[in-house]
Amino acid sequence: MRTLQKAMVATMVANIFTGAQQLFAAGGTALTEVESVIDEDPLPSTRAQGMGYALTTVADDVDAAMHNPAGIGGLGPVRDNAPWIRRLYFPFVAAGANTSAKSLVGELRSNGASSDAVIGRAAVDSRANTRQYARVTAATGILLKRLLILPFQDYQIAAVPRVTNDTSTLDTRYRSMTGIGYGFSGQDSKGRISLGYFGYYAKRQEVRGPLSYEDLMDTGRRNAAVRTYANEYTGRSDNVGLICRFSPAWNPALGVSTKNLGDTTFRNAGGGTHLIVKQQTSVAVSASPRLGKDASANFVLKFDQLENKSLAPNEKYHFGSEILVGGVGSYATLGLRAGLTHMGASGGLSLNLGLISLEASSYFVDLAGTSSARQAEQRLGATVYVNVSEF
Repeated sequence: MRTLQKAMVATMVANIFTGAQQLFAAGGTALTEVESVIDEDPLPSTRAQGMGYALTTVADDVDAAMHNPAGIGGLGPVRDNAPWIRRLYFPFVAAGANTSAKSLVGELRSNGASSDAVIGRAAVDSRANTRQYARVTAATGILLKRLLILPFQDYQIAAVPRVTNDTSTLDTRYRSMTGIGYGFSGQDSKGRISLGYFGYYAKRQEVRGPLSYEDLMDTGRRNAAVRTYANEYTGRSDNVGLICRFSPAWNPALGVSTKNLGDTTFRNAGGGTHLIVKQQTSVAVSASPRLGKDASANFVLKFDQLENKSLAPNEKYHFGSEILVGGVGSYATLGLRAGLTHMGASGGLSLNLGLISLEASSYFVDLAGTSSARQAEQRLGATVYVNVSEF
């Protein structure tokens, strides 16, 4: 698993920064908050991405860890003879990139840029003044009834233009997190009220600031730069959640979830400035009507970051929907998803074959952070996992 992760990370970084020396040669505007292009959650959810991150009341799998721990182990009553090992992920792999990185990598590969520097430089120059982002996450996990144990590794890297005469320098943020997650949920006998907790302990590496093209392209130099410039942190995050489900007809539900309960502090191992990730509380309502014998739907309206007074009300809403065939939630054979936020529309799909499951999503993130300027970036996500318990 570790060898696979390193190979995937090295490939993505090399592809994204092939020819990056000329990528921003035409100039551009540097982002005021480079941090905003990095997802703070160490466990991405392709399902949540496709639903505009409106998942608080219907999360029922690995995505429940970060979106509402009350859904760990599933929603509603579980049959008495259900196996102890509900799911065993080996492996669980997620990848993501923004659309400019995807199109650049596609052209570099199709035109043989790796063996022809002229073609590579032309492809890169044609996309001057664009941003690049990539992510790889890998995990193995086991779900015992309603107890989840989840070791994980998450790598993210982003580069933005630097307004400088030195075009070989990129403002870069690289973050890696390696840790273990643990959580559980409980519910009443009828599955109407669920409570859950998920926490994780992780070691975190951060590199922020200007790095040269050569440092990013060469594996040895990149690793050396990380060792030289990285800050090392350790921290623990706590997340709690509640889901109340009412009438069985349309399954209306109310959900509340809090991430980074009381703020999460990552302590600097070198005695420098600590990193503080602010608490985020969300509340959501949903309806889940049946659509015939073997199909159903979810409609979710969520408001999040309730503590953040700098965000306008329209920046806090998320609407998500999905149509499921052949089961409910993440256990459905086929899922079609759509979502809407103030940044734009999202969509996704999933195919659960039992042993192997595949998911894909397209969604938007706000690069502007807390500023008033709207900077939407489209990203693509994909997840594949093998559920060994289905053997």
